[in-house]
Parts: sequence; C-alpha cells; structure tokens
Amino acid sequence: MTSPGSSNSRRVSVVIPAYNRARGVAQALDSINEPGLRPDDLQLIVVDNASDDDIAGVVERHGARFPNLVFRQWETNVGPIENWRRGIDLASAPWLKILWSDDRLEPRTIERMLDAADRNDARVVT
Repeated sequence: MTSPGSSNSRRVSVVIPAYNRARGVAQALDSINEPGLRPDDLQLIVVDNASDDDIAGVVERHGARFPNLVFRQWETNVGPIENWRRGIDLASAPWLKILWSDDRLEPRTIERMLDAADRNDARVVT
C-alpha cells in the first residue's frame, strides 16, 4: 500500500464478486460515479463464479465507461470465498473496495473514502 499523498494513493481496485447476478452487477456498475477520479484511477474487476446468466454481456456493455475493466469467469463454481479471494488477487491498485453485486454506491463514495484516508493517515476506511 502506498502512503497517503503519494502519486498512486488515488488508485482504487473495485472488486465485484458475483454468481448469477447479471442484473445486480449492472446496477452496481451503474452506481459508480466518481467525477473527481480519473478513469485510469479506477480498476473494476468482476469475478464470476461460473454463472449461467449474461454477466459477460453486462460487463462488455460497461467496457467503454471503465477503461480498466477486468472480467474473469471461472469454468467451475469455486465457492464464494475463493471467488472473492481470486478477485482480490487480480487487484493492482494500492486501495481496494469490495462492491457486492447487490450493493449500490452513492455518488463520490470512493472519493470520500480516499479523502478520509488522507485526512487521517489511515490504511483502512470502511
């Protein structure tokens, strides 16, 4: 993790684990509204636990909005915890946000979390 104030401290990996939640993933991705962050500051990672719905299509439709969108769909169901772990392993930014497929973010949520970390010299913000 980089220290607050370094050039990389505004980069965030957002991991969205999912299983048969194409609609939820679409809504979670739609809810991300961070105008104070550069598009390159957000790495979006959707990890799909061998679903049989159209999560791949949902992710593809959001690709233009998020230039650092990563999608991994496992061939077999690896269980929820392993799916989460694999998503976290794909994260490359100094900050990590898990966004569950049934969660929605208020505008500027991630920006506010990063600002709180900077103000408090924090390593974890929830």
